[in-house]
Amino acid sequence: MISSPIRQSGATAAESRAGFAEALELLGKGDLLVVWKLDRIGRSIADLIHILKLFGDRGIEFRSLTDGIDTTTAGGQLVFHIMGE
Repeated sequence: MISSPIRQSGATAAESRAGFAEALELLGKGDLLVVWKLDRIGRSIADLIHILKLFGDRGIEFRSLTDGIDTTTAGGQLVFHIMGE
């Protein structure tokens, strides 16, 4: 469990940001990463697809509060898989 928010700003790709790298180190199978909006995790569709696939491969659940994506639900998993293909 992450007890405090990891804050990161900037226009760089998620994987090159220190906050994202820190979150990946802390997250494991069955964990849930919650973001306010999809653009907080990725800056492009290609970036988002890559990150969501990475989460899926690691068994990390994902939820975007304002975009309605929640991989802990059947509908959210469908959106997740469609984006990842």
